[in-house]
Amino acid sequence: LRQVYVSANWAVTDNFSAGVAIIEQQISKDKWLFNPTVTLNLLTDNSVWQLNLTGNETGTAANLIAQGSNELIDWQTEWAKYNDFESWDNQDNQLKQLASVNLSGNLEHTNMSWALSGSWQDQNLGSDSLFVAATVAGQFQHLSLSNELSWQNIANNEVWANRLALSGRIDDWYLRTYADLALLPDTELTQLVSNVSTSFTDNSNYQFEVRYQPMASAEVTVKNSLSYFLDTSTLRFSVENDSEGDWFAQFKWSSSALLIAPDNTWLLDRVSHLNTGSVKIIAFQDDNNNGLFDENELPMEGLRFSGHTRSDDETDENGQPLITHI
Repeated sequence: LRQVYVSANWAVTDNFSAGVAIIEQQISKDKWLFNPTVTLNLLTDNSVWQLNLTGNETGTAANLIAQGSNELIDWQTEWAKYNDFESWDNQDNQLKQLASVNLSGNLEHTNMSWALSGSWQDQNLGSDSLFVAATVAGQFQHLSLSNELSWQNIANNEVWANRLALSGRIDDWYLRTYADLALLPDTELTQLVSNVSTSFTDNSNYQFEVRYQPMASAEVTVKNSLSYFLDTSTLRFSVENDSEGDWFAQFKWSSSALLIAPDNTWLLDRVSHLNTGSVKIIAFQDDNNNGLFDENELPMEGLRFSGHTRSDDETDENGQPLITHI
């Protein structure tokens, strides 16, 4: 399935922006849906709010997302309403509504954190579903350990489950592994996944993953991936095979382009620009100390700014670096 996506955004004020997206989605082999979307964004002192309105020949949908933080917790919430609306997010028009909330924070004077999450779905066909989870995580040197206990209710059938996860760096390898256990009504291992990756050079990465699912037709699946990073794109080759003898190979090239309209400048990067922001900085010699870049003041070339993904970039002859992927 394929998707064509074009979007434009306008900063109306310092804390309010609006955007329009033209999305063409392939729902099935012979069916495409045209989804024009309007997005409104509001920024407050400690929160961000986003409203999305869209529609196509099947119906309409509205989506509200908000996130923020204070001294004690970080929070995020989402609500969506579908009116006979079919898309990638709502295959076969299965959903009427959904809602979710996530809370997280740190335990004071420890290396531990906590999280609470919940979600609800109102189905067009079938019963509503409710999911609640609680997570406690801790860190020891370069390793992180977490445990999530969850409860789910679908059609009055209650299921308790637990996920134990370990991640971190060991020498030149990054490790991520987790085990899923069903607790009630039956106790059994449902999934065990281990993933390791390493960088051969500054421009190449290797990843190996093995997945054990005792209730699947193919209990064991193995995946090998090799990536090569160019300046503005990524090449990735992966091969996946399972214990039933099936295999799948994929070669993927990815790149992202961003147009800075006021300057008529195009930026290419191997990391997607979708759902990210950018900021332009001007470094100059403020001779009169008024905090403004006046015509007779000189820009400063060759400076670097940290705290972003391309911290090696330097200011140009105009004293300007463009920081993206915020």
